[in-house]
Amino acid sequence: MNLRKAIERAVVGSVQPITDAMVRGRIHPNILTTLGFLITVSSAFLFHSHHVRTAGVLILVGGIFDIFDGRVARATGLDSQFGSFYDSTLDRFSEIAVYAGILSLYNDYRADLGEVFMIYATMLAMAGSLAAKKRLAPGEGTLPTHGPLFVVLLIGTVLLVGLLHYVPSLALGPVV
Repeated sequence: MNLRKAIERAVVGSVQPITDAMVRGRIHPNILTTLGFLITVSSAFLFHSHHVRTAGVLILVGGIFDIFDGRVARATGLDSQFGSFYDSTLDRFSEIAVYAGILSLYNDYRADLGEVFMIYATMLAMAGSLAAKKRLAPGEGTLPTHGPLFVVLLIGTVLLVGLLHYVPSLALGPVV
């Protein structure tokens, strides 16, 4: 038996009794998702307020809720496409909130550091985190990102935003 399997068995063995208790208590998985989201987002405020250790602990606690929501959903038969979408969406929003809190923290220290390296590093970490998100199967309401339509829309959006930024009178419309 390899080390990964041994660790996996130990973690599942320690988590299963808590999952079973949540199932017996009829706790809805979306409640767990929402609570985890709220706890993680509150860590962003704590980063902003320079309470870094407490913010780190809250991120871990929010992550624990993220472990249980899917396990409870599968155990109760409440796993659904909506629940999966809800979970992944709130996970992305909580990541953005945490990175925003960290950005706020380093923005306050920018003058002391004399540089903005940590702000750029945080932005790159956020971009990488969001780029590695789960891929959903294409279906109704999704836009495939591998075709020419996506490329045309992306280039058009970049050009439009650039024009509106550098020629703001375009956004105002005709002046009478």
